[in-house]
Order: sequence, then C-alpha cells, then structure tokens
Amino acid sequence: MTELSWLAIFLSFFVSASALIAFRKVAPSWGLLDKPSERKLHTIHSPLIGGLTVACGIAASAALWLPLSTLTVSFLVGAGLIILIGLLDDIYDVSVGVRLIGQIGVACIVTVYGDAYLVSLGNLMALGDIQLGLLAVPFTVVAFVGVMNAFNMIDGIDGLLGVSSLVALTSFTILSYLAGNSLLVWLGGVCIASVLPYFMSNLQADSHSFKVFMGDAGSLLMGFVLTWLFIVGSQPHLSNKVIEPVTALFLIAIPLMDIVTVLARRLKQKRSPWLADRQHIHHLFEKAGYSQRQTLVILTLIMFGVAFIGGALQYAEVVVWLRVSVLLLLIIGFIALTKLLKIRMTRLQNMQANVN
Repeated sequence: MTELSWLAIFLSFFVSASALIAFRKVAPSWGLLDKPSERKLHTIHSPLIGGLTVACGIAASAALWLPLSTLTVSFLVGAGLIILIGLLDDIYDVSVGVRLIGQIGVACIVTVYGDAYLVSLGNLMALGDIQLGLLAVPFTVVAFVGVMNAFNMIDGIDGLLGVSSLVALTSFTILSYLAGNSLLVWLGGVCIASVLPYFMSNLQADSHSFKVFMGDAGSLLMGFVLTWLFIVGSQPHLSNKVIEPVTALFLIAIPLMDIVTVLARRLKQKRSPWLADRQHIHHLFEKAGYSQRQTLVILTLIMFGVAFIGGALQYAEVVVWLRVSVLLLLIIGFIALTKLLKIRMTRLQNMQANVN
C-alpha cells in the first residue's frame, strides 16, 4: 500500500463519517426515514442515509485519484444511478417492476458501455473453460440484478448488511493484494473505509442519536459495487485477474443462498417471489429464540469461515471442480441449518403453547 492509497482510505472514511453526521439531521425533511412495522424489529424512526454516506466516501477518493476510462466512468455512472433508484424507493416505496427495470438498465449501462461483463466462468465442470459467448451480456445483467437484490434482502437486522459487505470487500481486497493488482486493492480499501462509519453507527442502540440504516439505496449500491469488482477482478480482458468466478460465490455465499432459498420457498407456497415476508435466515434465527446480536455473531462467523475457505482454495490453486464440490457441500449445510432452525422454532412454539 502506497502513501496515496492510505490517504485515499483516510479521506473516504472521513468524508463518509462527515456525511453521516450531516445527512442524519436532514433525513426527516427528505423523507428518508425507516418507519417501524410488523416486519421490522426496530421501534423508532431511523434515518435511511447509510447508502448516501458510503457513496460520498467512495466518490471523494474516486474524484481525486480514480483513473478515468470507459470502464471506471461506467462504474461511477452506474453507482450514481443505482443510488438514485434506491433513494426513490426509500422515499416513495416504488413498485417491484419499476425497481427491476431500473436495475436492469443500470446493469446494461455497465456491461455494454463499460464492457464489464463475464466472458468466462472458468473450468467449473472439469470439462474445460466455460465460455459464455452470446450469453455474456444477458448473463452478466442477471448476475448484477441477482446480487443487488440478494444484498437488499439480507438487510434485516442491525449489522448484517455491513458484515456481509465488509467480509466480501476485505476478502476481495486481500486476494487483489496477493495478485498484485494495485488498482483493485486501492478501490477495495476505499470501499471498506466508506462502509465502516455506517457499520459502526448501525450497531448502536435504536435510541442512539447516530443510529442509521442503509436503506435500499445502500443495499443496492453494495450489491452493485461487489458485482462490478468481482467481474473486473475475474475477467482477463478487464484487468490483471485476482479472483476466480467460483471464488466470488464463496465471498457472498450467505446472501446468495438466502435469496435462492427464500424465493424457492415462496414459489413452493404459491406466493409471489417478490412479496416480502419474514422467512430469511436472520428471521429464522429470531423465531428459533436467538437475539439479534447472537444471530449477527453466528452469521458473521459463518461468512468469515466460508470466505476463508474460498480464498484458501484459490490461493492453494485447488482444481475448480473440487471448489465447486465444496461449495455444493456448503449449500447443503445451509439448507440443513434452515431445517434445524425450523425444528427449534417448532419446539419453542410448542413449549410456549404448553406454558399458556
């Protein structure tokens, strides 16, 4: 890390923290307040400014030092537009269809204008490198939309979105450092520094004056940023390769597995896949009797463990098909965890019924 890199990291942290202090005061007049409801655990109105503070932190260093090219300009434009879409949703609660159209539009700008798309998925099946060909752009657009919504849905308890983002960003930055890609190390460090003030604030008690939430603007931004970093870092036509596509799945495994299992469960129950409910992994922990802090600690340990496994397998240059096999085992483990939580939840409900 150069002195310039550390200066950028410090600047991003300072700007993000300053923006948090400033924006929390004007959030009510902007309509950026998260109101309590039956689906939410907090009991007071809280500012939805986390996404704005993170964006300010990233933008401050990017404006001064990020080398401009079609790739980076499309990233900045896409990030700005996804923040705008998220803010509109935070203020006006726009429909699912409008949100999806906006997300697809942003993904198309980045993939088509910036050429940030997946060309290859690697040797996933031990049958040779999987080239996407004509499917490259649509596959990448689906990836952007999927990850953005995965991070949007994982934002259900204090600290969880922050941990999900920081684990993935930190792991990616370490892998970029090991691969010697200074630009991605710099950008990863800037993103981490921009997220930290929000994360520390989000962990405060509901009554604390500095308590803030990410909002849809923030959760969509984190999904967008991570997807872009993973694509740029995994495709040789964009930069010095730092990560395998399969490794990226390890770094964001919990948000991805959560969205897939939740959507599958809703479809199985013949319900709209986009109709919000309380069936996410953090909700299952809550219903099984765990507190928010206990849930956060357990999921944090799982995320760090899975990310470490993925990074270690790549660093050890384990064959890709074996890494895929490990990932499948982890998916089975995640499904088993949800089953165990449901069993514990049923037992808890029966005990409460017997007491009553």
